[in-house]
Amino acid sequence: LSTAMPGDVPPYPSIDIASADASAAPGTNSIEVGGLSSRELLTGIRIVAERGLSGFDVVEVAPTWDTVSRTTATRAARAIAEALATLAAPAAGRR
Repeated sequence: LSTAMPGDVPPYPSIDIASADASAAPGTNSIEVGGLSSRELLTGIRIVAERGLSGFDVVEVAPTWDTVSRTTATRAARAIAEALATLAAPAAGRR
């Protein structure tokens, strides 16, 4: 990450939910068989967010193609919550 993000400039990650495995995120316009597991996605978000963020977004969520239980929307919301929790952890005295 230090090569991709030199200096003190915090990153602006854009998470494409289509990068998640099709079983974890079927509600997108281009499913990825063999994509990232939920654990891999959340771990990646934690690693990037530890340095702070200048912004964050999640793209490619297509509610009309999602399951009845809103699997993809839930994954996207969890990604956002994970980024915010990682940013808040140092202020709360946690790492």
